Amino acid sequence: MSEKEEKEEEKYSPKVVLSTPVAVIIAGVIIAASVIATNMGLFGPKAPKTAESTGYKLQEYVNIAKEVGIKEKDFKSCLDTYDKSEIEKDMQDAQAIGVQGTPSFFIGRSSADGKIKGVWLAGAYPFDYFQSTIDGLLENDDQKILSKLAEADPSQPAPTSIDAILKEVSIDDDPILGDANAPITIVEFSDYECPFCQRAYTQTYPSIKSNYIDNGQVKFVFRDFPLTNIHTKAMDMAVSANCAKSLGGDSKYFEYHDKLFSIVRQ
Repeated sequence: MSEKEEKEEEKYSPKVVLSTPVAVIIAGVIIAASVIATNMGLFGPKAPKTAESTGYKLQEYVNIAKEVGIKEKDFKSCLDTYDKSEIEKDMQDAQAIGVQGTPSFFIGRSSADGKIKGVWLAGAYPFDYFQSTIDGLLENDDQKILSKLAEADPSQPAPTSIDAILKEVSIDDDPILGDANAPITIVEFSDYECPFCQRAYTQTYPSIKSNYIDNGQVKFVFRDFPLTNIHTKAMDMAVSANCAKSLGGDSKYFEYHDKLFSIVRQ
């Protein structure tokens, strides 16, 4: 473009020059609009609330509650006022029958009084141990149960009587998954921060659920046994799950239960 053409272009190209005060006002309006749009989610999803951003130390559990459809205000109120005596009762009941670690499973025939005499699987046993125990109970075949348990530790004498290894345990008033009238009951004492409990949840629980709970043969009862001496978050996680039950019943409890066990351990 020639010098003459450039002058003509400038002549017919209007330029807006703002005074400093006007420029500052417009910039402020733009920034405010941007903040409002961001908070409304117009520029994408808002960042999740964290303990750091809210000052509330249990915010991660509140976030999970919102994911399963529980109101934040109600959940916080429950967390702040929850009576831990129910969790402590679970722990006392577990210790009374010899439980020292998690997970611990008791599998027995359901009864009208809510107490079962169960076969104790202490640890994250593979699914085939649950299968042989449940099938043995359903078929009244004690030997199927005993022979499989003998495989767990060949160095120990094999149990010779099913009655000798049964432990009486109550389902108490803890959350139940499955048909309340199922012929077999599994009671688990567990800790949400325990890596072995998480292994049982990811590797064994799905098969128990699909093969026995979903078809009405087994009801599953979850009782708390947070190992607070080694797991600093275990009690808070137990409280949060119980608040989900208080606010949404057993079905909401197990939605929350699944979320807690799905947290990636560091």
